[in-house]
Amino acid sequence: MFCHLHNHTEYSTLDGFGTAKQYIARAKELEQRYIAITDHGSIDGILKFQKEAIKQEIAPILGCEAYIVKDAKIKQKGDDRGHITLLIKNEKGFQNLCKMLTYANLEGFYYRPRIDYDLLYDNCEGLIILTGCAESFIAKNGGSGLLCY
Repeated sequence: MFCHLHNHTEYSTLDGFGTAKQYIARAKELEQRYIAITDHGSIDGILKFQKEAIKQEIAPILGCEAYIVKDAKIKQKGDDRGHITLLIKNEKGFQNLCKMLTYANLEGFYYRPRIDYDLLYDNCEGLIILTGCAESFIAKNGGSGLLCY
């Protein structure tokens, strides 16, 4: 069984392709049973996505593609920002993702909402971590920031 785990909706500024309704309609057309939403630095679209998926009898997988740096307190040009995909596994994962995104937007924001490896390490319970895309944290410096744990 195939399942898309990395999709950006209209809530991913400059990177989103379709709406929740369009993605789910296509998944239904292809007889897929699951589909994920992983917008950049935001979970603003998950409620709309979840409601539409359930309406169409497709199981929604909720998450976010976060921007990750070695230290989010440092705000300077060339911060070597990578991407990391975080999927919510349970209630604790949802709480931890909300906590990290709140930090990313209020404390770690530098052009984009950023988290760092320490914050991720302290709040990874209940989350499934994927490498993301071509801009993945693994592709940046061999993922050395995460490997130290």
